[in-house]
Amino acid sequence: MIKPLFAFLICSVLCGCPFHAAAGLVISEFMADNSGTIADQGGESPDWIEIHNDFAGPVNLAGGA
Repeated sequence: MIKPLFAFLICSVLCGCPFHAAAGLVISEFMADNSGTIADQGGESPDWIEIHNDFAGPVNLAGGA
């Protein structure tokens, strides 16, 4: 399944980068392999990651300029 792999890669990038580790992006919550525990507005139970931003402005998570 691709979703847990995607979650792992995002966690690895955010936690492994010294800039992000020292500053304001923090993975505050995540749900991997959500099989009905928490449903969204459409009744689906997707995997998800919540990233808290302590910076004063927006942050581009795609890594582009």
